[in-house]
Amino acid sequence: MKKLIPILLILVIPIISLGEKVNIRKAKKVAQRIYKLDKPDKDELKIENFITLGNNNDTLLYVFSYPDDGFVIISAEDAAPPVLGHCKKGKYEPENMPGGLLYLIEKYQYSISSLREKKSVASEKIKKQWINILNDDSQLKSYTIGTTLLSTSWGQEDGYNDECPNEWPAGCTAVAMAQILRRWGCQIDPSGSVNYQYGSISFGDYTYNWEDMNDGSPDDDNAQLIYHAGVSCLTNYGSNSSTSLPWKARNGFVDFWGIDSDADLKWRIWHLSNWQDMLEDEIDLERPILYSAASGSSGHSWVIDGYEQDGDFWCNWGWNGDFNGPFSLGFELPGDMGS
Repeated sequence: MKKLIPILLILVIPIISLGEKVNIRKAKKVAQRIYKLDKPDKDELKIENFITLGNNNDTLLYVFSYPDDGFVIISAEDAAPPVLGHCKKGKYEPENMPGGLLYLIEKYQYSISSLREKKSVASEKIKKQWINILNDDSQLKSYTIGTTLLSTSWGQEDGYNDECPNEWPAGCTAVAMAQILRRWGCQIDPSGSVNYQYGSISFGDYTYNWEDMNDGSPDDDNAQLIYHAGVSCLTNYGSNSSTSLPWKARNGFVDFWGIDSDADLKWRIWHLSNWQDMLEDEIDLERPILYSAASGSSGHSWVIDGYEQDGDFWCNWGWNGDFNGPFSLGFELPGDMGS
């Protein structure tokens, strides 16, 4: 009699862990960790206030407000980085926030929505970020004030616009330029002249008081520099807003402030990782970056002057110090070649 030998077939099915939605409990735990880093002297305070951002009842982001001041933005999707930005100072009130920050928040929502539509899988890097921030405090690193390249916290109004026509807003591009010029200080060699409808300036005729210029509040010296920066980029002044363009800022730096003509204007048209590498290289060379973004009919210019190990960049929004902090400039999507 033949012996029957059973054959066991094992069907191996690879299990792919798709991105999952992040519930409020997990998001709050992450937010509390970031609050602890931002304000270690107030660790006993608990974060309770939050809002959700999304569309069609689909939560894409959580914004947790700190008990005293500041907020943190947490992803509601674990295929995206856990922390997308945070600041120690500033209220989450969209009507009173810089356009560039609103643009980034809009971009975060679009990116997370795209990840879900494509059923994207979290990369190993992003998985590690979630694991570290949820389970291992030793992996977290507080951003140390002073490692940013700028020491200024200037704005467009409240005295910073005293030299501007009719004391209209100084303009975000002018403030960004002025904060970068303040960084270079006495190395700046202004020359040339501008004559247009909002002023006539021969830059070589002026001496700028770099030594005593106030970094944290308006004075005659920084108000003068901000206006002169605005003229150099041909700012269009208005009662509600004043505007210029990135290429005008680049030309202003080179033509009137003695910045090397190799200064270049670049658009993000390649992979985000390459773009981030370029920005980090500039920061490593101690060169703050004037950065601009636009959405629809509005735009904003600000300064990038530091970066974090997780790929976020320190943004100085030119908003009187409000909202300054590390923010994601975006994260890779499947097939993403640039934007």
